[in-house]
Amino acid sequence: MNIVRYNEVDDSSYISNLDVVGRSIMMRRALAILLSIIMMLTCYSPAFVSADEISSSSRDEKQRVTEVPEMRKPNSDTYLLSDGTYECVVYAEDKYFQDENGNYTKIDNTVEPVEYRNNANLYKFTNAANSVKVYFSDKKPSLLIKSGDETLAFSLVDSTAKTVRTGTKGNTYKFKDFDLRSDSCITYSEAREHTDFVYSVQNDCVKEYIILKDLSAPSEYLFEVDTSNYTIKKNNSDRLCVYNRQGKQVFEFGSLFAVDSAGKFTDKMEYIVEKVSDQKTTIKVAFTSDYLDDTERVFPVLIDPSVMVTGANKTKDTFVSSRYPTANYYMQNWLRTGHDETYELRRTYIKFDLPSFITADSISAAYMNIKYHSGSTPEVKAYRVTKHWTPSTLTWENRPRYNTVNVSSGTYQASNDWYKIYVTDIVRSWYAGTYKNYGFVLRDDVESTTSHWTTFYSSDAASPNKPELHIMYKEGQYLPYGTANKSIYVYPYSFNGTWQAAVNQSRYNWNNSSAPINFYTSSSSTNRIYVSQYDYDAYGITYALERSGSELTRFKIELNSRTITRDASTGNLANFIQSVLVHELGHTIWLADNPVTEQDSIMKYTRNRNIMISPTAYDIANVVAKYNKNGGK
Repeated sequence: MNIVRYNEVDDSSYISNLDVVGRSIMMRRALAILLSIIMMLTCYSPAFVSADEISSSSRDEKQRVTEVPEMRKPNSDTYLLSDGTYECVVYAEDKYFQDENGNYTKIDNTVEPVEYRNNANLYKFTNAANSVKVYFSDKKPSLLIKSGDETLAFSLVDSTAKTVRTGTKGNTYKFKDFDLRSDSCITYSEAREHTDFVYSVQNDCVKEYIILKDLSAPSEYLFEVDTSNYTIKKNNSDRLCVYNRQGKQVFEFGSLFAVDSAGKFTDKMEYIVEKVSDQKTTIKVAFTSDYLDDTERVFPVLIDPSVMVTGANKTKDTFVSSRYPTANYYMQNWLRTGHDETYELRRTYIKFDLPSFITADSISAAYMNIKYHSGSTPEVKAYRVTKHWTPSTLTWENRPRYNTVNVSSGTYQASNDWYKIYVTDIVRSWYAGTYKNYGFVLRDDVESTTSHWTTFYSSDAASPNKPELHIMYKEGQYLPYGTANKSIYVYPYSFNGTWQAAVNQSRYNWNNSSAPINFYTSSSSTNRIYVSQYDYDAYGITYALERSGSELTRFKIELNSRTITRDASTGNLANFIQSVLVHELGHTIWLADNPVTEQDSIMKYTRNRNIMISPTAYDIANVVAKYNKNGGK
């Protein structure tokens, strides 16, 4: 059951720093000089602050009020801001997954104890919460990846680890561009002679790090894969892929590369695949000995093969290198721009899947937030990519073109090591449908010298260092859903005295208007109206309990007698109740909070709740337009 709520705010208290709580803006501290003045004013909604209430400097600083859980998407969060507008934060990977109840749950890849048996194999560790589950043995590098109905099991041949540990404890490996200290890691020490294995669980893959401690370590490693239901072969792009019995690709082994402790890189490696039987296939990871035998090699050396879930497609950033034109760096912790000696020219590609509830004309600003790791002071611009690309296959050789006209305004230091790149025009063009969203390419303004380069954190880095796209927007007059029927029923209610009459009158206020809807009571209705002393600060909350697409099929409304009774002016309790409930009923028929208009509206935070008790001409026109367009029943 998806629960969505819309709050009618309690606007009784103000604070100068706009630190607000709840669905709307609740100010908790007041400027002493203004407190007495504000208390004499008719109730204003904290989502709208007029010039005479706070200083202009405070007014210019938009602050987050609260995250709005009902607006979550797999790869985005949305926050209500102190001026009544919204900030949608979009990530280049998923942050949430839908659990068995359809609720968005935060992904947590922390490796924790478990007992899970698959055929003859017993696994003792798994990641905490993700649609992709990975199970690990407590004896040796042996694991099972489960995604939906597909499971891939494989293990290192002739291996028994000396110790097995989870998390960050004991991991002292120091590689220039890799951090193996994470709660999502499990380490098998001495799984082979002079070799440790570290696995890191990511949203859509398992990153495997083979750590060669010294020159005595083997130059090849053999894995046994259970292929009872699968076939392993290279595809047309020379990628090592796993296919199920229906011929569908379900897993993929990432490109091989190695890097030593000094950052010296090689991709001169290969997978050697041999089908041993109908149930078993071996994969050998090997590279030529000249890399290890090089006198300049600095141990330990890291080998990076990874296993990805095909179709999960959750992480969408990587970089390309002119020095290694066929190398793919998907799932590295870093994004690179500029020019250095190791990679020569470096460019970053990044794509954010945009939420559908934002429109082009509602966007006031959009910028990328990326965190600096090392290198020169960033002088990076974002360009609109003009062709489709896939992070797991992108290389310098197949990199797509980009537009040089519609360009970001430059890079600005936001705070500490975070930098902003404003991309408002590009994002608006995607929402307007002028161009397709193929993402951005980030390139340095200075690519001619090896002394100018920048490395940023990628989506595979530890939180909270991951790249973000921030979209600032105002909500329109409509919610993304509402009741389709023009006749809306609620379960009969029974309240005391003034409350019963006021709740009845609230329905009549809509029914007696020229809006093409009517609210009735019926004992067969599952929609409810409740009155109680709730401990939240809102006057009322509408919960969208069930939906079918955009159609609202079940809701409940809570009226907070504690805050309403407290703030209604003397003799106006009935009016205050009506103002709140008429507002909440408006949410069930598509109307959104605080529409941006100079006209009066029952949906505005700024209305006087002691006086405005009915839908206005503006509200009625919006309802008429919505139901005429949707053909309400």
